[in-house]
This record gives sequence, structure tokens and C-alpha cells, in this order.
Amino acid sequence: MNTKFLLTANGITNKSIENALLSLAWGSFSDKNFLFVSTAQNPKISDKSRIINNLIEFKNLWFKNIDIIDITIPDIQIIEEKIIKSDIICFSGWNTVYLKTKLHKSWILQNFEKFFDGKIIVGISAWSIVWGKNIKGKSDIQKLEDLGVQEIYNGDDYNLFDFIFIPHFNRVDFPHHSENALNEIAKIRKEHIYALDDNCTLLNWWREERNYFWRILQNL
Repeated sequence: MNTKFLLTANGITNKSIENALLSLAWGSFSDKNFLFVSTAQNPKISDKSRIINNLIEFKNLWFKNIDIIDITIPDIQIIEEKIIKSDIICFSGWNTVYLKTKLHKSWILQNFEKFFDGKIIVGISAWSIVWGKNIKGKSDIQKLEDLGVQEIYNGDDYNLFDFIFIPHFNRVDFPHHSENALNEIAKIRKEHIYALDDNCTLLNWWREERNYFWRILQNL
């Protein structure tokens, strides 16, 4: 399997992240089909301007084609066809626990290598988190409970990576992602922790038998 990952906190927020994605795409967007997965935004009932901004960021890269899908829809064939046709797939963010709840024991876990081999995957926020090791998202759970979501699941399913990814590092509206908070997490967790602000990205350059070479790219 040869899947490339670009893990971000907030999408293509600067030229450095755009260039990082371009390097994974072998220097060209114009011949690539792009798929935007909006699933994580489903339970959000407030402003969704961020997801619109994310779409505009990708639109401005001038892909050959842009499509959108919610991968929790019941028609699996439609989802599979869209994934197969895509070259670059962006999984948008919002609620990590909602994603885990909806995708627990789902087809995407059982068929990951079948459908995502050779793809470039861009993660935004929550989707960057779920590929790695789990941190119990108490704030996300509370949001879902307030919205009346039932049967909430917050276990480990993916574990594609052996590290913890923390987006929105030191943002004032994410106090649990502050340096002090992460220092406390580091005292009780053995895994490596990558804490990235909204202007950085974490990308891998190759994969072989689940071995990864990762690079943190800052906004230069």
C-alpha cells in the first residue's frame, strides 16, 4: 500500500502547506481529481464558514475536478465510486468523537487499504487526529450529548500511526491544546505527540509495511 498523508490543523492556510501538498502530488494539481469529505461537520448547527473557506482554498488550486461526499450515507456504492475516481481526498474536521462513533466498525476501516491505496489524504483537525492514537475527547463528547447524539463511541479503531496528533496548538479557544495542557498529557502517555498550530502541517513522504517518514513543515 502506498498512501500519502498531509495532516493539518486548519487546511491549506498558507503557501508552504500548498507546496507540501503539491510535492505529494508530483508537482501538478490540474490533472488530479479532488474529493472533499464533509462528514465531521454533520452535527454542527452553528456557523460553518470554516468548511466553506476550506473548499475555497482547494478550489483555488485548480484541480481537474472537485466533488463532495458524506461517507456515512447508506449508498456505499456511490461512496466507493467517488473514492476510486479521486486522487486527493480531504477529510474535513470538527468533532473527533462523532467521527469515531459513525465510523466504528464501518466499511472504511475494513476496506481502507483496498480503496485508499495510492491516494493522497489530507486531514483537517479531527480527521488528522483519528488516524493516530486516541485521546479521550471530553469536550467533543459533551458537544454531542448536548445535541442529543446517542451511542457515543470514543475508542481506538484506526491506529494507522503510533503518535498523537494535536491540532490548533496554543489557540486561545482550545485551552486543552495549550503547552501546559500537553505537558500534562506527556507525563502519562508514552507515544510521541505532534502539536501543530494552524499554520503548520505534518506530512509523510513514503510508506512501506506501515513504516513512515514524517516531516513537520512550518510556514516559511
